[in-house]
Amino acid sequence: MRFITLVKFKKKDFVAENLKMIEEESKKGINYLSINWTLGRYDAVAMFEAPYEKEAMRMAIRRADFLDMEPWLPSRRKKRENSLRYQILIHFSE
Repeated sequence: MRFITLVKFKKKDFVAENLKMIEEESKKGINYLSINWTLGRYDAVAMFEAPYEKEAMRMAIRRADFLDMEPWLPSRRKKRENSLRYQILIHFSE
């Protein structure tokens, strides 16, 4: 499963600790696709794959002391369009 996560830093000296966690998590099937620094309300946006939602949540909880994370489960555009069409059809048929 692919996840997108918004990240806000709570403390600054966590890089070494975070890299160690990334190595440990790769053994559990979590693969980081990209980590991008941002300007604005969040400090970074990360995209990663995890075998299960439970593993993604564990990853976020492990970092709770030094990061605020909002993991999102993205949906495919085609799936979203079909869902939206279905909702519109139901709305107009009522």
